[in-house]
Amino acid sequence: MQPPLLSALFLLLALLSGCSLLGDSAPQLEAGEALVIETEESLYRVDGDVLFVPVILTNRTGSSIFMHPIFEITPFFAVEKDVEGAWVTAYIPVIPVAHRPPIEIMEGDSLSSTFSLGDLNHRSRWVLQGELPGTYRFVVRAGTSDNLDTDDLLPLERRVSNEFEIVE
Repeated sequence: MQPPLLSALFLLLALLSGCSLLGDSAPQLEAGEALVIETEESLYRVDGDVLFVPVILTNRTGSSIFMHPIFEITPFFAVEKDVEGAWVTAYIPVIPVAHRPPIEIMEGDSLSSTFSLGDLNHRSRWVLQGELPGTYRFVVRAGTSDNLDTDDLLPLERRVSNEFEIVE
C-alpha cells in the first residue's frame, strides 16, 4: 500500500467504534486508573512484511482523553520491546498525517482500531535492530487536553497496552 492509503486506512479504523473484543483476560480497573489498551491476541506470528494487530482502547480515566499524533508524520502509537527487563522503543510507524486533529475518547467509551507494524522482513524503518521475536507493548500519546501544544500526557503506565509476543 502507498503511505497515503495507509494513513487513510488508519484514520478510518481509528474512527470506527465497535463492540468490545475483550474477554475474561481484560483487567478490571476502577475509574481514574487508565486508558485500557488491549490487543486481540497475546501472541502474533509473522507471516509477511506487515503485522496487523487489532486493539481496543477503553477510556477508564474518569474524563475525556485525546489521542495525539506522536509526531506530525506518525500515528498515535509507538511500539516498545522488552530488552533484558527494560522497555525500549522498537518501532514508530511513519505515515504522513498532515496536521491531523486529536481523536477524543469520552469516559467509558471504547475505540476499535488496528495498529500495523510494517517492514518486518528488513526492519530498516525500525528504531531497534536485532532479533524480531520477543515481548512487545504499544504506547499511545494520550492526554486530557485537545490542544496539540499542551504536554499533558497521561502518565506512561496509564497509556500502555498489555504485553504481547511476536514470533517468527
